[in-house]
This record gives sequence, C-alpha cells and structure tokens, in this order.
Amino acid sequence: MTYLKSWITFGEKMKIGNCEEVYYWEDAIYPGYTDDICLLLRKIDKDTFSLSLGTPRRLGEIGDIQVEDDEDDYMDEIDGEYVRGQLGEYYIGYDYNSFPDQDVENKVIFNKFDDAKINLWLKKNKARFLLEDIEPGIMTIFNNSH
Repeated sequence: MTYLKSWITFGEKMKIGNCEEVYYWEDAIYPGYTDDICLLLRKIDKDTFSLSLGTPRRLGEIGDIQVEDDEDDYMDEIDGEYVRGQLGEYYIGYDYNSFPDQDVENKVIFNKFDDAKINLWLKKNKARFLLEDIEPGIMTIFNNSH
C-alpha cells in the first residue's frame, strides 16, 4: 500500500480549493482522432477530495490563429484567455471541459484515498488503470489506443 501513503502525502500538501492534473492519457476514438483525457484531483476541504475527468479546453486551431512575426510563433493569449500550450493541432488553455459530456461534471467525492468507490468510478469510466497504478505529482502519459 505504498501508493496510499504517496496519495495521502500529496493530498495533505494541496491547498483547499486547488485542483491538480494528476494523470493524462490519450484515448483513440478512431485512427487520426483521440480524446485527450485528464484525471483531476481537487481538494474540497481538509478531509474531502474529488477526482474528475476533463479534457483541456481548446482555444483555437493552430493553423487558424495569426501569429505576429515578433511573437516567435507562440501565443500568450487567445480571446483574453491565457494559452497553456499546444496539444496536437490546437492551442489549449488552463480550463477543462468535463469528460465525456462537457455539460455534466463527471466526478467521485471521497474522504480516503483507499475508498473502493474511486476504483469503481474509474472502471465505470473505462479507465485502463486503478488509483494504485498512478504516482501523484508525476505526470505520466498513457496511450489507450491498444
């Protein structure tokens, strides 16, 4: 149960209200198109957390955004929103859309990192991993295309 201690330590260091991206993977829908999915950990209060699934919000397609010559082909912001980086053919921001339905928040709320409902929730969402397979704070990319 070494994983449990690392999750508890990670959670204790978080500030109330903070949300951390703790895992990322690509889920192939069909050749040439994937969903980029992030597992997000939020600290609700001292002893309460939630895990949710989200996709980085796309701010614009790279080919459609005009970049000034003096900006070295990098955008700082698009339509008033800060650009976090590039993901595939898109500029992405710091916000996330809920996955799989952006209109319905997909999350599980818990008080202990060994709560069985966490892994049940992951299985329900067809994740190919369990919480104990993830090291919090170490960003790992997993490709679900197999």
